[in-house]
Amino acid sequence: MSETLSLADVKKVWDKVFGKEYTIESFDYLRKKHGIRYTVEYKGDGSWTCSCQSFLFKSGTIDIRIEDSLGERILRDTCKHIRFILACEKIAFEENI
Repeated sequence: MSETLSLADVKKVWDKVFGKEYTIESFDYLRKKHGIRYTVEYKGDGSWTCSCQSFLFKSGTIDIRIEDSLGERILRDTCKHIRFILACEKIAFEENI
C-alpha cells in the first residue's frame, strides 16, 4: 500500500533540503521610501542569512536559540529581518538568552 504525498508536503521537503529565499522591505521609513529591499535566505543546512548591513557587519544582530534540522537547539546570530521571517513562518525561537 503506497501513500501519496500532497503538493504541500513535497514543498516542505523541497524547502527543507534546498532552502528558501524571501525578499523583504526595509523596516526603516526612508529606506522603504526609496524601495530598499533585503534578501533573507534559509539554507538546507539550517542556517539563515540576510543581505542587510546589520547582518553583514554584525551590528544590530542578536543571538537566538532555534531548532536545527536534526532537532537540536542551537545558537544563531540573526537580524530583525530574519526574526520577522521566523515569526511569519511560525518557526519557534528564543530571544534574550
